[in-house]
Amino acid sequence: MSRYIVKPLLKAIEVLKCVGQLPEPQSLKEIALRVGLPKTTVFRYLRTLEAAGMIVHDTERDRFRIDVRIIGMINLGSEMERLRNVCLPHMQTLCRLCGETVNLGVLEGSDIVYLEILQAPQAAKLQARIGGRHPSHTTSIGKVMLANMTSEARAAALPRVLRQRTRRTILERQSLFLELDKIQRLGYAEDDSENEDGALCLGAPVFDASGEVIAGLSISAPTVGASADWKREMTAHVIAEARSISTELGFVAG
Repeated sequence: MSRYIVKPLLKAIEVLKCVGQLPEPQSLKEIALRVGLPKTTVFRYLRTLEAAGMIVHDTERDRFRIDVRIIGMINLGSEMERLRNVCLPHMQTLCRLCGETVNLGVLEGSDIVYLEILQAPQAAKLQARIGGRHPSHTTSIGKVMLANMTSEARAAALPRVLRQRTRRTILERQSLFLELDKIQRLGYAEDDSENEDGALCLGAPVFDASGEVIAGLSISAPTVGASADWKREMTAHVIAEARSISTELGFVAG
């Protein structure tokens, strides 16, 4: 089979995968180090991928990231597409109610992948982007999904070493498990600058007809100005919309 492989194309795909798997935009030097290729070679691949609408070059910061238009080039599969279509009206409602950013994410390996993000006009711009990945244990979506899994599935979804995103990231497994037990009881999760400094996220679980947690819905906002009353109100909204989505998907609460 190796004689049929187009090696430059294979290397370009490795560059694309590298950029897509990183949580934040990266410099040419950082990408080249990760893929183990010369900077001049990686630069040509990045420019080619940019021309194809798959990579965006932030010229001000000189950083590269995945172009969200790449999502439109991919058939997400009927289940993911149905999930997104069911969730979108509820996300729009939530976005109007909170005036902030609303996220829909699913678990892939030990990361959360964002399927859809809606941002209110006045909302602060945060790091998450469609198609982006963040460690599950650092996000409200990830934590609320982990909290509603079996212990076996949870163990399989967590890496051996918990990666640190901020100084507030939970790094001890026992502390994380205690947090997940609390989340399971309360029905929602909070990420208070654990994934991004200065960002607060409130997440609720989405269940399918079999009762399995398949996604998470969250509100993201700056921690500045997020009062206790605002958090209570927004938590109630995100829980209500997540429950409505679950009902549409056939879930019946016990």
